[in-house]
Amino acid sequence: RCEKAEETATKRAASDEAKKANKKVKSSLEKTTLGDITELAALKEEMEEREKNAQKK
Repeated sequence: RCEKAEETATKRAASDEAKKANKKVKSSLEKTTLGDITELAALKEEMEEREKNAQKK
């Protein structure tokens, strides 16, 4: 029984660590994605402005 309890505690600790690591990775990915979207929107706007200026000439 004692060995089984230790094994369960070890698995639970490993699971908690994995959950924390997974949460950290997900939060990093979300930040990167939002930053990329902002940059792409700015690039699109810049390209549209250049296209308008080229058509005016």
